[in-house]
Order: sequence, then structure tokens, then C-alpha cells
Amino acid sequence: MYTTRRRLLKYSASLLATPLLPAPARAAIRLGTRRTEDELCALGATDAIALMKSGDLRAEDYAAALLARAEHKKNLNAFIALDPEQVLEAARAADKLRASGNPLGRLHGLAVPVKDSILTADYPTTAGTKAFGPLSPRRDAPIVRRLREQGAIVMGKTNLHELSSGFTSNNEIFGPVRNPYDLARIPGGSSGGTAAAIASGIAPLGIAEDTAGSIRVPAALCGVFGFRPTVGRYPVEDVAPLVPLFDTLGPHARDVRDIVIFDSVLTGLPASPKPVSLDGVRLGVPRTYFYEGVASEASIVIENTLVALEESGAILAEADIRDAKTLIEQTFMPILFHDTYGVLDAWFKSVGVSGGLETILVEAGLRIREAYTTVLSPDGPSAIPREVYENAINVARPALKQAIQRYFADNRLDAMIVPATLCAAPLIGEENETTIDGRKVSIFDALGHNAVLAPSCGLPALTVPAGLTKSGLPVAIEVDVLAGGDEKLLALGLGIRESAFG
Repeated sequence: MYTTRRRLLKYSASLLATPLLPAPARAAIRLGTRRTEDELCALGATDAIALMKSGDLRAEDYAAALLARAEHKKNLNAFIALDPEQVLEAARAADKLRASGNPLGRLHGLAVPVKDSILTADYPTTAGTKAFGPLSPRRDAPIVRRLREQGAIVMGKTNLHELSSGFTSNNEIFGPVRNPYDLARIPGGSSGGTAAAIASGIAPLGIAEDTAGSIRVPAALCGVFGFRPTVGRYPVEDVAPLVPLFDTLGPHARDVRDIVIFDSVLTGLPASPKPVSLDGVRLGVPRTYFYEGVASEASIVIENTLVALEESGAILAEADIRDAKTLIEQTFMPILFHDTYGVLDAWFKSVGVSGGLETILVEAGLRIREAYTTVLSPDGPSAIPREVYENAINVARPALKQAIQRYFADNRLDAMIVPATLCAAPLIGEENETTIDGRKVSIFDALGHNAVLAPSCGLPALTVPAGLTKSGLPVAIEVDVLAGGDEKLLALGLGIRESAFG
């Protein structure tokens, strides 16, 4: 019966879903030839860097192609700030450095879009809100500085959900970011601009930020890879924060190899993960809670992905996480709602904004003002009671972490796999709820239902594109491992990409 079900699922998927998104075009690597904009924009970061280091591709020509693509795709509204001449000047400097024979950085000549919640020296930072830009300090956050030290070029600042406080990137100040697969739909949030830029070929690698799912949700809805590392793996100083217990930075990319080099540059680790064979790898599939309520079209893509993993040698352990729903509900929202206002207020004051968050909210979008004055304000009508917060910190979160540890140990798991979101990209304008198979579902639940586990208990997570629905929208899986297993996760991601989907 199970074999028959698998065959039916695979047959159904072949009718309903497009196969996994193709890997970045490596056929474009042709020595000594002139390449088109499409060929250059299809390159992954690893391949583009290799060409620029060898001298077969000028950094200026590569940057010009990416900038041309950004102009052609400006209807995505992926950027808040982008200065083409500034990017070209930096690219020309990279070419001069190579010509001089001096050592080149590991990211030589690579143009990297940066989420506009991260401080940069050459662009003001808005955090997606109106008041902050003119007040923001002009310096590089440590993560930007490390990338520049290895030869990267800042390719502008990407649009985002205002104050990184939402899943849609429908920014009331700078306008909505649009999904490259359907301009009427959201790219996910809050790092929607970075994901849209990477998915549309404007750049192969970009910097995003994740508290509740702000790396992984846009990656899922835009069909790219998104990596949320273990908290503390990358520096988060000089970045507009929400919840230090959950906040982390991470990359969007079209190729896992590019995430590997990003991780290596930021950690300084000399060894890079190699692809892991899926033969014998044990993957947990917690059906209860995590697979419930997934849209029918997305579900078929997900189930077909599980079949592909199994046929590549992976062992699927269908087992549930004890008390997952209750523990997640008692952990995530109480901590998020309790901490965000005070943390963000203190940060704005620390970077010189007189009046802190109150000053910023005066010119913020209506939806953000309402959220911060009602749900998130410690004095608001929906403020989290102290006892609920203390239970989240001292009881529920430790219990959730223990439950995950037991889940991995009892089932001898290497990783676990869940649907990244419950549905493909909702329409722009669906700020509060969307429709899944005829039923109304909150946007937070539709997109964040599975995303909040990783920050709640400190798991590193990788979003992997799984395919397209019948209507041509991306669907993704999320692969989680235990805290500190980042290199294992990246090696597994390389293995999944190469073994299961070829």
C-alpha cells in the first residue's frame, strides 16, 4: 500500500508540479568568449569569482551585467538604494588589484546586495522605515566589513518589511517588493528584496536576516536557498535587532556552494563542507503539526520531494516531536512580543536616534505603528504578561529544546525535514490572512507555522527549493539539524542538491 501511495504521489506531482528549479547555469563558463547578460547573470558566485580571479572575466563587465539586470527588473522594487556608478567604481578597483598581482580575496569582485537593516558606510540604512535613513550612522557592520575584506562589493541596499516586522515585504514607505515568479504576489519577508534580487539573477548571493523566518520564508517563496545559521555564528552588531535570542544574519543564494563559501569567509574556517551521500542518512519527518494544513498543490510537491530523497538512499523516519505544538506556542510568540519593543528602542538610542523607537514610529507605516503600539508595546493593551514571558524563557523553551534533542536521539536522526511554508506566495495585499484550499489562514500561520521552530530552540536551518506548483510558484522544504551542526547541514544541503535532484 505504501509503495502504491508513493507511486501515485510521484505521478500526481509530475502532472501538477514542475521539477526542482534548475541549478545555476554552468555552461556559461566558456574561456575566452564574450558572454551575454543572461549568461553572466546565471553564474553562481563560486563560478563568477573563479572567472574574475583567473582574468577570464573582468569584474567591471560582471558588475555591469548585474546592474543591467537590476534595471530590467526594477519593477520588482527589490532595492531601496542602488548606486550603479559606485558599484562600477568598486569593480574597476577590483580589476586593478588583480592586474597589480596582489593577493585577491575569496570573494574577489563579487557584487553582494545587503538587506537595508544592516549598517553600511557607503549607503544610509533605513531599516525599511522613513525616519531612520537621515539619522543612521554611516559605517560598515562587522558582517559587511568581513565580506569587503575578502573582495566583495556592496551592491546597494535591499527592500524589506518595515522594521523587519512581517512576512510580506509589503512596505508602506518604499512600496511592496514583488515576487519574480508573479508580480502580483509577495516575495516573503522580511528579507524580501534580497530574495527577489537573487531569484531574478540580479546577483548570485545576498545578505538577509532572520528572527522568525525572515531568511527562510522569502527563500521558499522565491525559489532560492536560504541559510539560517546557529545564533552567534555570524556577527550581528550594527544590525537593527528584534530578539537577540533569535536574531541571526545569513545568505540567500541560487547554489548551496555559494552559501558554503559565504559561511567559510564569515567563520574563518579553513575547511569547507563536501557533499554528503544520502545513502543511509536518517531524516525525521514529523507529520503531526508540521505537515498539517499544507496547501494541496504544495503538499504534492513536498511529498514528491520526500520520495526523491528516499530513492536517493535517505531513510525517512516518520515520527513526531512530543508536545511540539504546545511548546512552540508557549515559547515563540511570548518571547517575540515581549522583547521586540524594548530591544529595538534601545538599539535606535544606541546609534544616536534621540527618542528611540518613538521617534521612528512617528513616520512609520500605519500597520507597523499599530503593531508596535498595541501588541508589541509593554504598555499596550495586548502586552505579554510577565508570568507568561518567564514561563517561555524558563520552562517552555528549555522543554522544547529537550524535546528536539530526544527526537533526534530516539530516532537516530541526521536532520529533520518540514515544509518551509504551508503555501506558495500569497497575493500582495493579503496582509492579515490568505486562503488555503478554501479556508482562511492567517499570514503568520501560512508562512511562519514551521519557520518559528528553529529560532525557538536554536536550530540551524536550510531552505531548499523543491519545485513549482501548477501555477508556477515555488515550494520549498526546510532542513533542520541540532544547534552547532551548521557544517553538517551545509554538507547535507550539497548532498540533497546533487543526489536527490541531480
